Amino acid sequence: MRTYYKTRRTRFFPRLVAILAALFLLPLTPYPVFAEQKEVSNLFGSELMDVQDNILSSAILGDTIYVLTVNSLYSWAPGQEKAQKRASFDPSLRMFRAVGEEADAKNAAPVLDVILSDGENLLGLDGSLQTLYTLNFNGEALEYKELLKLDLEEFVMGEAPYRIFQSPEWAQVVDGLLYIKRYSWENPSHDLFTFDLKTGQKTALDLKYASAFTPYKDGKFVVVQFDHNNSYNPQTGEPIPPKLAIYNPQDKSLETLDTVLKVPPMGGGIPHIYYDKGEDALFTYTDSDIYRYDGDLKEAKLIGYLPMYNNFFGGGDVMPLPDGRLAFCFSQNIFLREKTEKDLDSYSVLRMAGTLDDGQVLTRILMEMDKVVIRSVDSLQYNQISEEQLAAMFLTRNVPVDIMVINSNSFDIEKLIEKGYLADLSSSAKIMDCTKSLAPNLSRSFYDGEKAYVMPVSLMAFPISAYLKPLDQIGEVLPTTLQEYADLALRWVEELGEKNPEFIFAGDSGNLKRTLISQIIERYSVNLLGAGEELTFDTPVFRELMQKVLSADFGDYGREIDWESPEEMAMMEEMWQKKPLFDSGMGFDPQYSVMANRSSEEEGRYQTLLLSLEKGKPAYLEASVNLLAVMEPSENKEVAIQFLEHFLDKMDPLIRSSLDFSMTAPIPNPNYEAELKNSENNLKRYQEQVEKAQGAEKSNLEESLKYMQTYHENLKKHGQYRATEADLREMHEIISHFFLFSGLGNAQRKTYWDEYDLVDQMINGVVSLDQFVKQMDDKLRLVRMEYQ
Repeated sequence: MRTYYKTRRTRFFPRLVAILAALFLLPLTPYPVFAEQKEVSNLFGSELMDVQDNILSSAILGDTIYVLTVNSLYSWAPGQEKAQKRASFDPSLRMFRAVGEEADAKNAAPVLDVILSDGENLLGLDGSLQTLYTLNFNGEALEYKELLKLDLEEFVMGEAPYRIFQSPEWAQVVDGLLYIKRYSWENPSHDLFTFDLKTGQKTALDLKYASAFTPYKDGKFVVVQFDHNNSYNPQTGEPIPPKLAIYNPQDKSLETLDTVLKVPPMGGGIPHIYYDKGEDALFTYTDSDIYRYDGDLKEAKLIGYLPMYNNFFGGGDVMPLPDGRLAFCFSQNIFLREKTEKDLDSYSVLRMAGTLDDGQVLTRILMEMDKVVIRSVDSLQYNQISEEQLAAMFLTRNVPVDIMVINSNSFDIEKLIEKGYLADLSSSAKIMDCTKSLAPNLSRSFYDGEKAYVMPVSLMAFPISAYLKPLDQIGEVLPTTLQEYADLALRWVEELGEKNPEFIFAGDSGNLKRTLISQIIERYSVNLLGAGEELTFDTPVFRELMQKVLSADFGDYGREIDWESPEEMAMMEEMWQKKPLFDSGMGFDPQYSVMANRSSEEEGRYQTLLLSLEKGKPAYLEASVNLLAVMEPSENKEVAIQFLEHFLDKMDPLIRSSLDFSMTAPIPNPNYEAELKNSENNLKRYQEQVEKAQGAEKSNLEESLKYMQTYHENLKKHGQYRATEADLREMHEIISHFFLFSGLGNAQRKTYWDEYDLVDQMINGVVSLDQFVKQMDDKLRLVRMEYQ
């Protein structure tokens, strides 16, 4: 009789995490079952998200699920409401143990990368020690008994003394053999190996790229081959659909089926698979769906849902439970579901078009709205929708979308409202209160003071930023107009660059002339459109400024870079090591920029430039805002509006405060104590490494130690708050200059980017400034006429 036990497919997680030490454990004995207790549907809720922990591996022994995370070991058995923490680990231990380095008195416990089950024992693999252990609980202590030494050289990266173990793509025990799969990014000759658990004998299998693998009938396996290096069709650029195949280890044959595996619509990796002999069915899943392939494995049947929309991130597993259900594992939770479609009709399904940056928010919401699921729209590639597609849907009266993510730079929001595409959200007091509190400069394009049709959920901009200390070091002040910025760039070309060779003007380009001209056109256009004026380049301000730049001799600063030349690439690498004065590529995102800027080292502190066209005039910055809307034809409006209300409750407080200027109270960092403790442990371990090192290695480690010490001091000083009152005042001042493009504004802005060849011709002297102005203004005039 075939014995099959498998561990969660381990996500590729940096070697700098996940430790095992014996702390506060419970006996490894069966837990009582309470028949009247509500059936558990997930093991962690938002617990792991709240503490920024991640699942590395999981395994089933008897009726108990064991879960190894970066920071802890958990278990769950029937009768428990959630997973119970059985041990806590010090993540810093993993960071400082290289492959082959034996545990010392301070780091005595093995550091587990993977846990597995052979049906009788819980097993743990320490990749650095290349040792497999049996794990047992003695009272509250976790004990490690060495089972086998393994040759895992194929999983080791780097050179001594920094040889690091790379966690496997997946590992499982089948009939006394440990199957372990390495990632195949480097196209190794073999990537799948077996170890006999009795003798330790290692065998390299000829089967390659088996990203999913499960025992099947007659000693065979169902596999999904997926070559990460060749996952797109070179002719079409489309993803190559992964297919199921049957692998026979006896004759080493591989039969590829016509069946295409269901994968997450927006990418994220290949899901695992599980074949159930009793059901004669194969099970797999995406971020939102559970599928079953019966009998001949030809057809996928939707049988259930999962609350992980757009939050797959390549990995996870599906494991059988003794009670007949299946456990579906993700990076921060495990969900328990049925093997049939009997619960399918109990869910309200909301189809969402578009993506959001923070997938965790959706997961938190859906775990509270227990019988609501978000799914992608089947007919949309990558689940993205264009204005043309949306118009066609309404024209044919086939709108398979309930909730839509609308980006302010991609859609004319006013027209969507005028045409009746969007549902009125004014029945929700919560959404109306939020809308009324929005900064007027952000809401005027979609809120008329009476009804709400959209709800902002994120904000971003890409202004030019100035690094404060480098500017001070060369004796310059922040420019406040576009003219002052251009003059500073020209003085840099003429003299300042030569006098200050340790700096570069802009950190995002090797051709300063091209960068400056693009920035002038962009900032000029944004200021006109932000002021509500028509975009025209036939003005004295633009002509004088552009003529000055075009007539300047940029020398090597204006030379085109040959990116194929090793010599020029080496030159650029050297240039990028210098300290920039300005940067336009870092972006402004309230969720991350505020704290990152405050807690960075002094040389890294920056300020957003507010460049007006003339002294005394206001400066404008374009914002990219994502908004949620409910589509008017939706048959699930009430549930969709409830979803939006939940989204407001779960929205990051920094995002809320960026949209609502009345929110001025400091925002604490809920993970400050844990981050500080982790930093202290890392610092301690690193100091131990410095003490043991010698020669050049010691010097290199001492230099790195200085950076760690600086980081630690900055964390102590600044890490308690994600944003202080001063941070919020500064953020609100910057955002008060933001505006959202109207539909006409977007169309005009798109015109000059579509005509970048004309800009290129002007830079290269093929067309004059007069010709550029006339041709561009003619095109813009036509756009305005067509838009009326």
